[in-house]
Amino acid sequence: MKAKELKEILNEDKIVIILENLKCHHIKIKTNCVTAALPDGDNEESVCCYTDNDNYNCEVHTRTKYQIIKNRDILTFIGYIKEINFSQSLKFACSLFDLDYYYDNDNDTPKFLTWLDFVEKIGRASC
Repeated sequence: MKAKELKEILNEDKIVIILENLKCHHIKIKTNCVTAALPDGDNEESVCCYTDNDNYNCEVHTRTKYQIIKNRDILTFIGYIKEINFSQSLKFACSLFDLDYYYDNDNDTPKFLTWLDFVEKIGRASC
C-alpha cells in the first residue's frame, strides 16, 4: 500500500484509533482537526492532526524538534512518536486497519504500455 492510498481511507475515527495506539490521551474530535496530548505530555491540545486536507497534516505545538520536520503528516507523526522510519510508520498504520502493507508493483504499469509485453514476446519468438 502506498501512503496516498492509506490517506484516502483515513477519517477522523481512524485518526483517533492511530492516536490511541500511540498512547496519546485526551483525544478530541473538533471541527477540522483531532487534538490530543502526547503520551508523555500534559498539554491536552499539543497534538493537532488536521482532517480538512488530504495529507492529514499534524502539528506538535510543544516539540520544536518535530516542528522543524518539513512534511509533518500523520505518518511522520507516527514515526516521530515510535522513533521509526517512514516505511515502518506506514506498516504500523496498515496493521491497525488490517490493510495489506505489501504493494504489488505489477499494478503500476499503465495500461497503454502493456502492448510492450506483446512486442517483447514476439521478439523472443523470432530469435
